[in-house]
Amino acid sequence: MKKIIFGGLAVLFGVTGFSFFFGSFLSILVGAVPILLILGGGLAAYLGYTDWQAEKEDAEHSVTYLEDEPEAAQPKAEATEPDTTEAASSKEDAPVSDGETAFKGNPETMVFHSITCNFATGKKCTEEFTTRDAAVKLGYKPCKVCKP
Repeated sequence: MKKIIFGGLAVLFGVTGFSFFFGSFLSILVGAVPILLILGGGLAAYLGYTDWQAEKEDAEHSVTYLEDEPEAAQPKAEATEPDTTEAASSKEDAPVSDGETAFKGNPETMVFHSITCNFATGKKCTEEFTTRDAAVKLGYKPCKVCKP
């Protein structure tokens, strides 16, 4: 009951104070508006910067998907230069001895490549696998370019 009485008194004094000192309220409001605009602009700039950073990181992670597009152009290259593809396929078909790295994986994208793939030489491909099954068991997905 005390809270209701004190709340009612606070409203009563607040309304009367607001009506008597309305000019002072407006001057405070006029001074507060630029400050609120500055704070709002700063917040918007900060949020825009974090969105920009997130887009930049997404673009770095999607580079492998963008580089998959030249795959459509590869059949033309294979038709004109059969010697290079035969050499690459013979390397892939060669038996791998125990303990020798046959596949390399990127722990950030969870994609693994054969050691003959151009993407396997990247600095982020740090995981090494001797068999395809070992990579798949750890949750890695095969590269869409070299298709190990």
